[in-house]
Amino acid sequence: TTTTTTTTTTTTDAFDGWLLYDACSEYARMGVVMQNDNDSGGGAAALAPGVAADAAWKLVDWNAEYTLCDSYPRWLCVPTSISRVTAGVCAQFRDRGRLPVLSWRFRGFGPALCRSSQPLVGLRSATCEQDQQLLTAIRIAAAAATAPPSASTVTNTPLIVIDARPKANALGNQARSLGGFGPGGGFEGADFRGEDYNDCRVEFCGIGSIHVMRDSWMRMYALFNKAGDGGGGGGGGGSTD
Repeated sequence: TTTTTTTTTTTTDAFDGWLLYDACSEYARMGVVMQNDNDSGGGAAALAPGVAADAAWKLVDWNAEYTLCDSYPRWLCVPTSISRVTAGVCAQFRDRGRLPVLSWRFRGFGPALCRSSQPLVGLRSATCEQDQQLLTAIRIAAAAATAPPSASTVTNTPLIVIDARPKANALGNQARSLGGFGPGGGFEGADFRGEDYNDCRVEFCGIGSIHVMRDSWMRMYALFNKAGDGGGGGGGGGSTD
């Protein structure tokens, strides 16, 4: 009697795409470390060689359950002076909960890029003290890290808000509540005086809405397709997919 044994081997790919990006390590590379106390959940990531910790910013897991903002990651980077309660109020004052948080920081001397959605000021020019505090804290955190730091640098450095929309669209968003499209939006300092956000300057880029951008993309796609087909004259060029 001959017995044959067959062994089935399961091959597991060693590469895990979910581990490709690690927020804690990435922020540590920029000089920001995780806050290790009861307010953040603890933990730590090693700083990159030669990178000093920036005490002006902290990494927290206040969005661990994605209840603060369901389209933001678990880990958020905010100025050290901002509390969890303040961040929560800010999220309620921002469209879809997207409060201002750090996206990138130059680890050399501190200039920072933050992201957020529009504030919900509406037609009545609603204000939020906590939101103003957060933007002021961001301005101070970025300015305080410049080299060499000085009181005049922190005081005189403005916070520049880059709004991708045309200003007319931003003003129109203030009135969207009239059409039943949720709370009115707007922009920082939408009382036309800018007094609500000290040392904050808004720059509008004039980029059209998603519908305008989609139409622009389709026109470009059609143009390249036409060129690939030899100008539509019966050539054998392949199409762009």
